Amino acid sequence: MSSRVEYFPVTKCFNITTGKLNSNAAIENGKYPFFTCAKELFHIDTHAFDQEALLLAGNNAQGQYDVKHYSGKFNAYQRTYVLTLANSEHSYDFYKYALQAQLEKLKHDSKGTNTKYITMEILERTFLPVPLPQEQKRIAAILDKADAIRRKRQQAIQLADDFLRSVFLDMFGDPVTNPKGWGVKELKKLTIKLGSGSTPRGGKEAYLEEGISLIRSLNIYDNKFVHKNLAFLSDEQAEKLKNVVIEKNDLLLNITGASVCRATLVDNKILPARVNQHVCIVRVKEDVILPTYIARLITAKSYKQKLMSIATAGGATREALTKQQVESLEIIVPPIELQKKFEMIVIQILDMLENAETQNKKPLFDSLSQKAFTGEL
Repeated sequence: MSSRVEYFPVTKCFNITTGKLNSNAAIENGKYPFFTCAKELFHIDTHAFDQEALLLAGNNAQGQYDVKHYSGKFNAYQRTYVLTLANSEHSYDFYKYALQAQLEKLKHDSKGTNTKYITMEILERTFLPVPLPQEQKRIAAILDKADAIRRKRQQAIQLADDFLRSVFLDMFGDPVTNPKGWGVKELKKLTIKLGSGSTPRGGKEAYLEEGISLIRSLNIYDNKFVHKNLAFLSDEQAEKLKNVVIEKNDLLLNITGASVCRATLVDNKILPARVNQHVCIVRVKEDVILPTYIARLITAKSYKQKLMSIATAGGATREALTKQQVESLEIIVPPIELQKKFEMIVIQILDMLENAETQNKKPLFDSLSQKAFTGEL
């Protein structure tokens, strides 16, 4: 265990400035990196900086901020913070991890409703550990190795998802153009339940630490159910939402907001559960169409593009799918036996990934980070 670690605000650890450009200044095949508040890295033909720095996203619709480390010539968006170390003996690698460990706090503290912002005031009251320089390098080296292990697990999960997308297209063809000529039915004719829920009176303040699960749009990603930030209701609250009870293998489709059109099957381990008004329950007739099949169809690239075009039609300021639009979605319906063969492949792949996914929920990296920034590593 290391000696006691001192803490200083971000504004004392770094000299802080921002870029000057609009986010649309990026060009294709530009000469220099262009850092914005997006996770993706863009490029540009002019540079305003020539140095080593950390780049911290200063705004994001969901408060999902990102930290990048770069050395060389680059440019930056006006809402992107450019952080250079106040002490040249300190380690950028260490402080990249230290800032990443504070991202949840920054999300909680950030200002704004539609778009979240990190202000200088927030950075002034966000404290980072400041161990001795040699200790910073030692900790960064350990975290580099742990992060490499984490990224390999994530790559395995992504490769499996890519494989299943490929198998789906091979077995069933493109679900929009339907080159195999399967029969087509409206979704409402393939379901026994289709509808969204509501938020309990009192909103977030009414949520509990445990109880009956309340699924929200932030729990739903394409073919992935995220347990983080899952809300809970009392029996009394849940009773008032008895018309939106989630059942085993229900498909959950986000129908409003920035995450519109994301879809996944419910994780049966979190039942009993309800959904709020931003999530649509799709319960299929399993003698005609399987949940695993419909989930992969809805999230296929071409079908996702179709859904997004519907959700953004008419120049609406907020993306949304109406119940009528969801009911009217055209679904290709191949023979149930072929769907079952596909389901078996999905089950086999997911079983292979189960250990890696479980480890990824509470990885070595998270444990080491916690120890590193409390002086225990």
